Amino acid sequence: MQTEPIEYEIGLYPRGPNSCQWKIWPKAGGTPVATGVERNWADAQKASQRAKERLLAKG
Repeated sequence: MQTEPIEYEIGLYPRGPNSCQWKIWPKAGGTPVATGVERNWADAQKASQRAKERLLAKG
C-alpha cells in the first residue's frame, strides 16, 4: 500500500521583542506537528527548515 507524501507548511510568528516562534503543520490542516521558539527570525527560519527536513525524512 502506497500513501501520498504529506506536504508541510511553516509559519513564523513574532513573540515579543527578542524572540520568534515557528510552527509546522500539514497543508491539509490539523494541529501543528512541530513548534519552537528562537532568539530571532533568522534562527527560527533555520530551525523550522531543519525540523521540516526531519519530518520529510521520516515519511
